[in-house]
Amino acid sequence: MKTKIFLAVKAFSTIYLTSLFLIFGVGYLFYNSENEIKSIISIFIALIAFLPLIFNKKIIHFYSKNTVLKMNDNKIFIEIFDKNDEFCTFKKDIDYSEIKSYIFSYASGFKEKWSVFTLILENNKKYTLRFFKSPQKDGDIDGQILLEKIHQAFTNYNLAMRYDKIIFKPSFLASKLGLYFILTFIFMLILVLIFTFKVGGNRLAFIQIVIILAILMQLIARRIKEIQFYNKMKKL
Repeated sequence: MKTKIFLAVKAFSTIYLTSLFLIFGVGYLFYNSENEIKSIISIFIALIAFLPLIFNKKIIHFYSKNTVLKMNDNKIFIEIFDKNDEFCTFKKDIDYSEIKSYIFSYASGFKEKWSVFTLILENNKKYTLRFFKSPQKDGDIDGQILLEKIHQAFTNYNLAMRYDKIIFKPSFLASKLGLYFILTFIFMLILVLIFTFKVGGNRLAFIQIVIILAILMQLIARRIKEIQFYNKMKKL
């Protein structure tokens, strides 16, 4: 089964964390500045915050890799290639008996660009693959169909096993821990808004509110949809 994955961790660590570092660094440097300078800096900070969104497609394209996933009655095979399909940069075959559990989730708010598949082994090592939900080129499999095939393969394995079955777990946002995370996130954002209002004034606070509400709405939407998806897959 051919597909394309997005290396989200690598992209986040290089692009998005750099943006956050610039935002907090500039805010700290001009903490005690005059109000007029603070207004200019607030606009500059907003621009930095939106840069990853502006260049989102290019970032995704740069950190995407062609992938082949194969499954039989006992093993799952994962191969990740470079953009030209010339070299295999990662190769792994995992016996089903080594797998403790697996998780499906989404990874892009309302658009749901990726279907996320996480394998958790008996030694607690994790492998996470973010498949594009829609085929990116001829021959690629639909992300939703891919997850259903993975789930069916593990279900068939479990039917043949009396013990040591592979557990299908809900995603983080679909779990109780995910609910607690969202509630904690709301509390922390309130504290950030209070701090921003005192430091940056009304304009910066308004910009922060808009960004925060957008993030919060995406988290809530994802939780609802991931709960629905988990329940749907359990019935297959």
